[in-house]
Amino acid sequence: MSRWAGTGRLIVGILDFFGPKWRHSNNDIRRSAVSRLSDEALLAKIAKTDRAPGVRIAAVRELRGSAQGALLSEIARTDCDEDVREAAVDRLDDQDVLAEIAGTNSNKRVRWLAVKKLSNQTLLAEIAKTDNDENIRKAAFEGLIDGALLAEIFKTAGDGNVRRLAVTRLAEQASLVHIRTIYATNVDKDRRNTAAKLDNEYQILLANIAKTDSDASMRRIAAEALTDQVVLAEIAKMDSDSYVRRVVVERIDDHAILAEIAKTDCENSPVYAVSMKDIRGKLPELRDLSVGRAVRSGA
Repeated sequence: MSRWAGTGRLIVGILDFFGPKWRHSNNDIRRSAVSRLSDEALLAKIAKTDRAPGVRIAAVRELRGSAQGALLSEIARTDCDEDVREAAVDRLDDQDVLAEIAGTNSNKRVRWLAVKKLSNQTLLAEIAKTDNDENIRKAAFEGLIDGALLAEIFKTAGDGNVRRLAVTRLAEQASLVHIRTIYATNVDKDRRNTAAKLDNEYQILLANIAKTDSDASMRRIAAEALTDQVVLAEIAKMDSDSYVRRVVVERIDDHAILAEIAKTDCENSPVYAVSMKDIRGKLPELRDLSVGRAVRSGA
């Protein structure tokens, strides 16, 4: 037995010495050799058949041909090692294939990577609404930039966590759009108008949530991204939740509006305290209001 073992080692040694390095018995040597190959057919063979996951990964990363999408898709779906499947997903661009992997692959990490590679807004919206895994849904929401789709998800989703993710992402996108609009001074008129229009659309979507949703926490998230002073004032005066009112008051810059809120809101409420802190001493009528309340309190 030992004689045959010795003979086997000798044969392997000879093959290693004279044969191509991508066929070497040592995994590290094969992996290094694969990284220098350019033969697409050979790389495809190694990516599918090499016994070592690390070598298959190296081959997957070297595949360059435009016709390799089908092979990468097959590896991403069927390879027995999750790291190899992840490497294949990382090389994929086909949105339909990525969507299928995101929805059906047995490994959550592979599914998450597939979602992160998706850019198709309709596919992302569907995953964000329906996937059972919270991390997958979050990854889908992170890729969503379509305000109308986000608002639709918020409106129709029955799951509170999904609605929260939707309104949070909507608020994030609205803030980014507003910042771009503010700094769109060095671009042509058409681009400025487009930015302003998109900014207005986001503000309308958020205002609708901030004014009408039954969940105060959802209204607060939406309100935190509002910039329209008139809408903020309306919410500050009408919302039933004192914390929501406080959030919107903190976003109001117009001292006349703040003065009106301070006159009508309960003087012991946090809203009154915030508005008075911002404007006390800046408007004569508020100084009179403050003095009058102090006199009445001491009477």
